[in-house]
Amino acid sequence: MYGWQLDPLLADVRELMENTHKTSSVVENLNSRLRCYFFLRRQIGKGYLDLLRFFLHHRRFPRNAEPGRVGKSPAELLPGEPHPHWLEMLGYPRFSRTWIVAPHTSPCGIVNMTIGRSLSLLP
Repeated sequence: MYGWQLDPLLADVRELMENTHKTSSVVENLNSRLRCYFFLRRQIGKGYLDLLRFFLHHRRFPRNAEPGRVGKSPAELLPGEPHPHWLEMLGYPRFSRTWIVAPHTSPCGIVNMTIGRSLSLLP
């Protein structure tokens, strides 16, 4: 097609490069979202990636720009049907975090309030 003529080939390659959408921003966005799940691990195996994929597909959105997505997971949005909490789907009980405020008297007789967290299983 081009033979030994380099100029038309370079012009076609240049045109292709100018009309090709650059998607590095999409990859960087994905990397920045996944980076927080990888910082504690030196090596990431298939089991961890499978669990992470399951979690990201079944975790419900706490907030979203579209109000219809709040409180729903990507796996619920696709078929339009709800599913149990992702921990329950894996066979674990759900829990809630409660705050405990308890008075504590120091050896000097000063009463301080101790604030702590406690985990309790949901029914």
